[in-house]
Amino acid sequence: MKHLSPALALGWQPGNSIGIMHEPGAKLGLTIRDVIAALACLVIVLCSGGCEEQGALPPEGRNQTYRGVLEVEMGIQAFHPETGAGPWWFSGDSGIWDSLNQRDETGNADLQFYIAEIEFRGRLDEDGNAFGNMGAYPAEIHAVELLSMRYLDRLEAEEIVTGYKEDYSGG
Repeated sequence: MKHLSPALALGWQPGNSIGIMHEPGAKLGLTIRDVIAALACLVIVLCSGGCEEQGALPPEGRNQTYRGVLEVEMGIQAFHPETGAGPWWFSGDSGIWDSLNQRDETGNADLQFYIAEIEFRGRLDEDGNAFGNMGAYPAEIHAVELLSMRYLDRLEAEEIVTGYKEDYSGG
């Protein structure tokens, strides 16, 4: 009794180019045209994800300097940029949060809810439309380096943010 290879047992026939199984020396039936078509499809797929316009993203995703008011409360991490746009969901590296929350060596944070005027280096991500708590923000700003900060009371923060909005709208 002749022992069948797994490929033959599954119904493979010589000359059949479907699937990846083949007998040694069997022709796969691929032509140069098939290879060129497959490569062209691969180029189109790879380029379609990377060729779309990114809106307000900095060139090549580089970090930029941003200034504005950060509001941190229960479920809120809202950054109001000085341009009047936003608010955007604020995220940052752990060192930035340690500074903003006044975290000590033991890991305890003195501040959990605050408003601060901040300047930082970071990047804006508008790829998507549902950032932050319950997807309430149209973009996310990610800070990588905190340059300056000053805590504000609510009234002072509202005046500053209102000024941003008026400047932005031309009012």
